[in-house]
Amino acid sequence: MLLNNIPEDEWKRLFEVVIKFRDKKCWNWLADNMIFGVENIETGETGYCSVMGNSGISYGLAVYRGQEGIKALQELMSGKGEEDLSFSYNTLLAMLMDREELDEVDYNLIRSLNLRFRGKNNWPAFRSHTPNYYPEFLKRSELRFLTTVLEQVLIVAEKVKGNIEKYFFNDKYYIRVPEKKDDEIIWKDEFRSPEIFSEEKPQRLEVDEFTLRKIKNNYQKTNRILAVDRISLPQPVQEKDDERPYFPYVIFFVDYQSEFIFHFNMVHPANLNNQVVEELIRVIEDNEMLPEEIIVSKNDIFNKLKLVCERLDINLSLKKNLPLLDELKEELFGFMI
Repeated sequence: MLLNNIPEDEWKRLFEVVIKFRDKKCWNWLADNMIFGVENIETGETGYCSVMGNSGISYGLAVYRGQEGIKALQELMSGKGEEDLSFSYNTLLAMLMDREELDEVDYNLIRSLNLRFRGKNNWPAFRSHTPNYYPEFLKRSELRFLTTVLEQVLIVAEKVKGNIEKYFFNDKYYIRVPEKKDDEIIWKDEFRSPEIFSEEKPQRLEVDEFTLRKIKNNYQKTNRILAVDRISLPQPVQEKDDERPYFPYVIFFVDYQSEFIFHFNMVHPANLNNQVVEELIRVIEDNEMLPEEIIVSKNDIFNKLKLVCERLDINLSLKKNLPLLDELKEELFGFMI
């Protein structure tokens, strides 16, 4: 067993196929916006593939997983993503790097497999990305899928060569789909419409009735308008040695007219769902007032506040372009982002 208790033969197979991918240099005819999919036979989830290297900057393969992955990829390619989109990727990466860019764990894995590499962009490394968590080394199931994807990329690269228009830039994605027949896996081609990302629906109300009644009875409605936003900080935090480092959110509340910052707080990504509402209740109680309106720029914040705002008769609106918040984020956190 080697890294993450994965058998040596499985690591060797992954390295063998990534070396074939490197040597084929299919980025010479596949650009990173030529997206195609490979379905995971174990889970049914589609990995959307982007071959890197055509620009001559980064080399390798990015596999964007499922609905979350394709949503982030589409926003990235459209240029309409959030400023902290880089923290929202749900991807597997096979990267070709320089020796000095490798983590020591990657180098030790290569040595343990008795492999040798030389030159720029020739050293393989693999990572798993989960939204708002620090990249980690592959789990065994991820290694199996990434190996399969790389094998299919080599097939796809030959199939599409010289016939790019047939496979890309259409209203449907080209997908490689596995079918198990007896003990054999047969791969077939399909063209599928993009997966529709299900926006998060309002969750159940997390505030108890007593707190709601107390707020409505004790605090008068004002004409104040609050703007609420969140940002991901780029410095990872690790609270315990055995826990995966994460990129914390900062939630902040701003008076929309005066630009006064009422409140901000750092939040663990796993706690964002509930804590947005908790922070709003804190702002209301600390300032002894009910705002007339709350403006947010992100869908997830809107969905998390929707139910409590309805119960408290607070108008809630979604505005994608809020220059005030962009300026404040730059002032507050510009040195960190």
